[in-house]
Amino acid sequence: MASTRSTRRKNKTPQTQGSKTQTPRETASVAPATFVSKDARRVVQTATPAVEISDALPMSRRTWNMLGWSIVLLAALVRMWHLGLVPFHHDEGVNGNFLMILYRSGEYRYDPTNYHGPTLYYFALISARVATFLFGSDALNDTAMRLVPALFGVGTVWLVLCLRRYLGAWATVFAAAFVALSPGMVYVSRYFIHEMHFVFFTLAAVVAMLRFGETKNILWPAVAAASVAMVFASKETAPISLIVILVALAMLAGLARFSPQMGAWMNRAQTEIDARDATLSTRSDENRALTSQKLMAAGVLALSAFVFVSVVFFTSFGHNDRGESIANFFKAYDVWRETGKKDQGAAFSQYLWWMLAIETPILILGIVGIVWNLVEERNRFALFCSL
Repeated sequence: MASTRSTRRKNKTPQTQGSKTQTPRETASVAPATFVSKDARRVVQTATPAVEISDALPMSRRTWNMLGWSIVLLAALVRMWHLGLVPFHHDEGVNGNFLMILYRSGEYRYDPTNYHGPTLYYFALISARVATFLFGSDALNDTAMRLVPALFGVGTVWLVLCLRRYLGAWATVFAAAFVALSPGMVYVSRYFIHEMHFVFFTLAAVVAMLRFGETKNILWPAVAAASVAMVFASKETAPISLIVILVALAMLAGLARFSPQMGAWMNRAQTEIDARDATLSTRSDENRALTSQKLMAAGVLALSAFVFVSVVFFTSFGHNDRGESIANFFKAYDVWRETGKKDQGAAFSQYLWWMLAIETPILILGIVGIVWNLVEERNRFALFCSL
């Protein structure tokens, strides 16, 4: 969890925001904070840019830690309380059968004509081995299997809290609280199905790319690519999530290109971030520069990470034929495309009504957030999330 602490700026050099020059006293009102860079193992002092991230009510480090840990613990409580109370339903039973085959024989073969990817079973295999090692064979039960999605559910809340640098403290706290208590998110976190780690790795890819944009460390794209590979190895709906992200990025670029006011705002926000990093970061210019060689290295590492993770899981860690496994990976999308065409049982509007009934606060506040970001133009990442 990223933690921050309010501090008084000692730098007497004025900073520029847009066309306005601020004095040190004025700059201090923009919620300056101290971040600990885990990559460099050093403290980096940075002032939160008013355009990109601004909190009307600054939050102290103590308050942030208290609220953050409270939300994480609350998320863990509602996800792990009496995990074995309800018997397995049909989908869980099917997944449990695959897990038991893997547990007893060490074999798993991906079937593109049915079911989903291999990640759930290998994560659950770890849980099953640890449970039986600690508590004996009787511990191989519903709770041990459901512990995997529950942990990924808690991890998703933690990833939301990692967005403080990009959303602001209070917005991040409320976002994490909604994810922690969302009926839908809690439900899929308590059942032995593929959804929760699918969501976790999707968000992890976004967070990793945000970190790359901030640090220029070429390892972050590899983390993002590995996360995307885990998404593809989890469920065949992965292309939909990837397309949604790419469409949002394209729309953001389109707004910047065809709306002069929007483009000027985005350029001003990015200029302030670059200026902040250049003047306040302790990283050298050489490490911060994003050269063509560094981009190429990042691309090679990312592609290697994606291929490695995909091959490892779909070949069952090398136990299955690589050619057949890769062919099955692509064949699955033909199968599921046809399944989606014939098994669509409800109109698109019906899903909106179901969402309104189950996730009313999130849906309403999400719409308000979209309108607010389009009108106010204050936070580029929040606008990306809205799109």
